Amino acid sequence: MRTKDKILVTALQLLNEHGVKSVTIRDIAAEMGISHGNLGYHYANMELIIYALYEQLVKEMDAVIGSMQFSGIHLQLVYDSNKIMFTKFYEYRFLFIDFVAIGRSIPKLRKHYLSLQKKRAAEFFMLLMLLKSNNILSSKFSDEQYGQLIQSLTIFGDFWISSSELVYNGKKDKRVDYYLNLFFALILPYLTKEGQKQYGMLQK
Repeated sequence: MRTKDKILVTALQLLNEHGVKSVTIRDIAAEMGISHGNLGYHYANMELIIYALYEQLVKEMDAVIGSMQFSGIHLQLVYDSNKIMFTKFYEYRFLFIDFVAIGRSIPKLRKHYLSLQKKRAAEFFMLLMLLKSNNILSSKFSDEQYGQLIQSLTIFGDFWISSSELVYNGKKDKRVDYYLNLFFALILPYLTKEGQKQYGMLQK
């Protein structure tokens, strides 16, 4: 593994454990057993490291979305894909726990995130319309109502980790499943009878 990659791996570990305000370039260098100057050759400051980790997560999420097979779509496929996404989010949990502070201190990241949200909303809408055309989601709801559902799902998806850090007291290895099931329950009122049947058969 290249030094640059090792820096990101170490930084992710420390940021997840201690948070953005408590981790410095020197902390990462010390954890790796390299000089501050060596690390600075690759990343001059923490903002660059955080942005690199953010970009890394975005690429991983793009890969998950790109790998989805939309032919013969069903709820189990959507559930499984979202579980991968929730797991990825938790692997980069410091970003979501400290997201407001990060967005304020790194304008470039905030700008990219806002642009990405528009892209993700369009992808979400396409998925929901596909589920509707396959009689999984009801056609009695308007596009505007499905747009509101997307907003609700997006808010939940981006901020469930912050909530879990404060209130979740279950088993650590069940955290992702617990919040994924809450997330998925948001679509229940929109399901057709066929959709409800598939929901009842989900292998959670």
